[in-house]
Amino acid sequence: MRQQRQAGVFYDLEENERLCSIALIKRLFPHIAADVIYKVPASYPSTPYLAAINWTAKVVKAKPEEAREYANLASRLPGARGRENPELFPALQKELADNPHAQDFASLDGNCFFKAALENPNLWDKPTDSGSGTKELRKKLVEKLVEIAAPPSPFYAMLLMDGDRLGALLQKHQTEATLISNSLKMFSLKVPSLIKDGNGVTVFAGGDDVLALLPLENALATAIKLRSAYSEAFADSEIPQATISGAIVYAHFNTPLTEVYHEAQRLLSDVAKEKTGRDSLAVTVWKGAGQVLTWAAPWEVVTGKFQPFLQNFQKEMPNGGKKEFTEFSNSFFYNIQNRLALFADEDADLSAFYDTNLKALLTAEYVKSRGPNTNREKAKETIEQLFELCHRYWRNQNGIICQDKNRLQLDSLFLIKFLSEKGVEQ
Repeated sequence: MRQQRQAGVFYDLEENERLCSIALIKRLFPHIAADVIYKVPASYPSTPYLAAINWTAKVVKAKPEEAREYANLASRLPGARGRENPELFPALQKELADNPHAQDFASLDGNCFFKAALENPNLWDKPTDSGSGTKELRKKLVEKLVEIAAPPSPFYAMLLMDGDRLGALLQKHQTEATLISNSLKMFSLKVPSLIKDGNGVTVFAGGDDVLALLPLENALATAIKLRSAYSEAFADSEIPQATISGAIVYAHFNTPLTEVYHEAQRLLSDVAKEKTGRDSLAVTVWKGAGQVLTWAAPWEVVTGKFQPFLQNFQKEMPNGGKKEFTEFSNSFFYNIQNRLALFADEDADLSAFYDTNLKALLTAEYVKSRGPNTNREKAKETIEQLFELCHRYWRNQNGIICQDKNRLQLDSLFLIKFLSEKGVEQ
């Protein structure tokens, strides 16, 4: 994208790009916004770049010279160099401070970090090239990319959060309206720094509303921190019943952003608030064909059961920052899906064998996947924790957390698998 200044005017247009008047105003407005209201971002990171932020930082740290060489080669692709701004992200700032010569690598178009994107001629070649203009260069880049590190995750996260029943809260505490307003202001002032700490970007943060884009690895922890910040803001105002719900959509970077946003809105309204009873988090994984799983639970279940279980079975591997799921194999997940599919039906009733047969079946499958030397007592403990996550949780009208022990919800299992593998099949 060209950003040239002539006679005090920015021209921020692609070659041969044509915009209507409204689109042109939206494109140029950020360049003069600071003169009339306040500074706003001229652009946001691309979704491929967001997906690869943590991977990029680890490559810069582990292989700075290879990163520099790759950037020199990739800079020959049309528009690849200097497309992104690594200064927005603490993880990249930290590693670039020690390896400044990798700055060009961290500034590459995010598509340069993905094999499938490099192999797509429509992203790099002009129509007149017929896909041949950069073919050999892109082939060489794919080879170099494989040498540098294991592939990054192609998924990023959209996080949407909204306060629960704020209108009713204001109605109930009319005399404390100023306290509520101050609490919301306190919260909204904390939002950008918390999102930045998670290597994300804030799209908006006003009052009780939050919209942010983050790398896959940081979204859940950031959502939990934002929920805590919201609670703390209201704790000082002695209105502890103020709560906030959230939605996370993990989407492939090729998914149209509008679709991801619409899904986040639906997830927040219909699943986190209505179906799960507010003060909750709902999560969806969105691949090319649409959503493949949805899981939701009150925050206490997310922080007390789901997050600890996930953290216990992740391990850093010295292969370019990739995380490997060390406890469960693919065969374990898919075998129990096949065995337990019957019990995930809404009409199924597990009460007859909840405490014995079903857990024994899961434990046997786990031991089978791990090998004959597996400690069976440890296996039972692991399956007990896993089993707790396979039930639906919700909050009733009195705010009490309920659990349906007679039916299974297997999406929690596959969300754990997805987050541990970051959407990259082992």
